[in-house]
Amino acid sequence: LLALVPCNWPILARDFQLPEALHNSGVALLKTNEPAKAVDAFREALALRPDFAETWGKLGEALAKLDRVDEAIDAYEHGHALRPENGRYPWQLGVLWMKKKDPERAFAALQRATSTPGATDEAWKSLATAAMTLGRWSDAIGAWRKARELDPKDTVAPTQLAFLLATCPDDALRDGKEALAIATELAARAQPDDVAALDVLAAAQAENGRFDDALATVRRAITVAESQRNAGLVQALRGREAAYAQRKPFRTAR
Repeated sequence: LLALVPCNWPILARDFQLPEALHNSGVALLKTNEPAKAVDAFREALALRPDFAETWGKLGEALAKLDRVDEAIDAYEHGHALRPENGRYPWQLGVLWMKKKDPERAFAALQRATSTPGATDEAWKSLATAAMTLGRWSDAIGAWRKARELDPKDTVAPTQLAFLLATCPDDALRDGKEALAIATELAARAQPDDVAALDVLAAAQAENGRFDDALATVRRAITVAESQRNAGLVQALRGREAAYAQRKPFRTAR
């Protein structure tokens, strides 16, 4: 009789009430960008098997796609309780808490994520971002370093690390020489219109007292930002330009 039934996951799942089939149906619906239907499939699966951690995680993913953040947090919390060794769940919790503008909870979740074996560079980047939001500069620097170590080809982590080493408001944590070394390497690899690379290089030059170089570099960045019609970025760069013109290094706000 089974051979006569079309191979259709949603139908089979509901006919035979298999939680694994319902889970697979939800995964397929996520892949076809149908998160609302995926939520229904995952919830049906969990009604039959509430200890299925992977389904809780996928439910969180589907709910997050629908911007149902509180429900997504609850789903990921269930998944994490069932599989505390899986760092993906606290990582996603951290991302969602940041979305809710609660960096304290985000930081706590991301600390859990990065303490699990095999934590990804993305989890470390998220931790660094939360730490910076809280003004936890030492934690941020350490997290950017770890992210850079895990993915040497990535440019985001070294850019953020160099900028913070050059501009950190905590005097004890700044390291102008290291910032300049990283920024110079980034600039050598970057495209000529890479504003981020130019910005961090200018900040590092200023931290090392090379204000004329910093002015020339930041003005190149301003020219590019203006050509891109990015008014907010131009305004930020103008602020740095004003500091360098006064022979002052830029400082990240506390």
